[in-house]
Amino acid sequence: MGKSLRVGIVGCGKIIAQYLTNFRRLDAIDLTAVADLDPARARAVAEGYVGVKAVTVDELLAADDVDLVLNLTFPAAHAEIALRAIAAGKSIYGEKPLAATMAEARQVLDAARAAGVVVGCAPDTVLGT
Repeated sequence: MGKSLRVGIVGCGKIIAQYLTNFRRLDAIDLTAVADLDPARARAVAEGYVGVKAVTVDELLAADDVDLVLNLTFPAAHAEIALRAIAAGKSIYGEKPLAATMAEARQVLDAARAAGVVVGCAPDTVLGT
């Protein structure tokens, strides 16, 4: 078996619960860090998940143990977080929509292509699993 995909989550609101439930069942996913505008929310998630640290967004994006950023922020922030993650060399997977506008979505895809990272966007919450 290959190595696990090390995931950091930005955005610890309501939708994170479904992802966490499914991550616990997926051996190929290793959740390493969580960040939120509300540090208490990130700490609450981290405390319920062994080995996960609550950090700032900047710390998560700079972390060596994050391969992919799961973007669970509100839609208006999707492109900003995606672009920052891509600039940090991280692949990105986000909740729908990919970005608030077509122009922002194109910018995300172009940046990912140039950086050699991948982009995914959920048509539904983790596709059920």
